[in-house]
Amino acid sequence: MNTNRKIAIVTPYGAEPRLDHFAEFILAKGLLAYGFDVRFFTYRQNNEPYRKNSIYQGVKIFRCRQRLGVAPGLFFSVLRFHPHCVLYFHPKSLLSFTAYLAARTTGAITVSEIVGILHDPFLVGDPDDPIATINKNAKLITSWKKLFSPLGQIRLSKRWLELVVHMPIAKADAVIAINRAEQNYIRQFYCRESELIHWAIPQTEKQPQTKPVKELPESFLLFISQIKKRKGWDTVLEALGILVNQGLKKNLVFVCPSTGVSLAKDYAEALGVERQIFFLSSISNKEKNWLLAHAEAVLAPSRYEGFGLPV
Repeated sequence: MNTNRKIAIVTPYGAEPRLDHFAEFILAKGLLAYGFDVRFFTYRQNNEPYRKNSIYQGVKIFRCRQRLGVAPGLFFSVLRFHPHCVLYFHPKSLLSFTAYLAARTTGAITVSEIVGILHDPFLVGDPDDPIATINKNAKLITSWKKLFSPLGQIRLSKRWLELVVHMPIAKADAVIAINRAEQNYIRQFYCRESELIHWAIPQTEKQPQTKPVKELPESFLLFISQIKKRKGWDTVLEALGILVNQGLKKNLVFVCPSTGVSLAKDYAEALGVERQIFFLSSISNKEKNWLLAHAEAVLAPSRYEGFGLPV
């Protein structure tokens, strides 16, 4: 096969039912539909579903072990595949470094897609409140020279992890940002320009739906998120309280992947809106599709997002 049609996508996430809507997996399926030979490289862990190589929805998945950012299996798999392009996602992935070295060995083009640069713990003090805790004076380790240069009391092990995270982005042939804010952060921290690309893969097939078992109101607003500050879940409950005070009562279906929603329930009770909220957890993709199709509106009040999965 023509190597110009081969693309390796390297990412820590996005290859099992819970992550069907992750950007890199949607991209992989779209590229397959356009006739590319796509291989998906992601973490290998002892627990399912991250254990074995597989084919998921037509995408070949290769599971790779890594230790301290070094993944020999990934390196040799990419060499055997010999892709034209190696595309790696996420600014804190510990697979990108090995993918970068493999690409340089084979002569492949390297592209780094930034989806949430402020998820990088080397750039912010609190990834759950990133904008308020940005380290504006961060000096990233992006080269072998910087790895061994005098940097005060920073341990070599931490320096190594910084290199593993940041070198693939700094040295990539192209960096892709998904919005202008990300572009500005890339310019600030990596001192390089990035491409601003708004892309979407059409999904024309009808998504299967299943109504959740729990009894729900006929009309409802929908919020799907983890209970994290950056997701803005608290502002949703506050907004319900404001609407009640204005004489407009709205029901809310609050979907959280975890069953630990006591913080949200307590806050809802304090605001006097607990009876309007219907909590769901660990729903299937079919149930999520039903909720999206039947909601009066979908709420996405995040203080900071990476790719923006709600959209």
